[in-house]
Amino acid sequence: MAGLSCNCVLPSPEMRKWNEIIKKNMLNGDAIQAMVTYVNVQEIGFHADNFTFPILLKAAGRWSSPCIGSHRCVADACKVFEKMPVKDVVAWNSILDAYAATGKMDDALKVFNSMPSKDLSSFNIMISGYSSTGKTLSARSIFDNMAEKDIVSWNSMILAYIQGEDMERACDLFREMPA
Repeated sequence: MAGLSCNCVLPSPEMRKWNEIIKKNMLNGDAIQAMVTYVNVQEIGFHADNFTFPILLKAAGRWSSPCIGSHRCVADACKVFEKMPVKDVVAWNSILDAYAATGKMDDALKVFNSMPSKDLSSFNIMISGYSSTGKTLSARSIFDNMAEKDIVSWNSMILAYIQGEDMERACDLFREMPA
């Protein structure tokens, strides 16, 4: 057993409890309280772990207080992301979603292109982001380059055409969609 080593960081029982509190704030729609709790936790000497960071990224991405503004939220999400010791696909998707949710699709594309691995959610976030900013051709480019598509991918692309008032292409794509 003496030669056995583990590079993983296991959360402390105390931090696990704080993560639950932060997550509950987030799930209750109170992103600001989630971030405030995180700051308070740091001030009393606890440090975030790999379970904390995805929750914080979501909170920063959803932080939409009019007095703060979406640019500050994305900047906060980026700071959290940069501090993460290990970035898994969930973390990458969270920062990708923060950019897409605020319409910063050029930044989202930079993140997307730099991701070491992508999953279906990565592609779907990009399609939805482009769709919501009226960039149907960009959404279609992402869609066409997907190796695998799920129902969310198909519906997001169809919705992009509908939002762009291109009913003919929406209907054509609907007919192409596998049953």
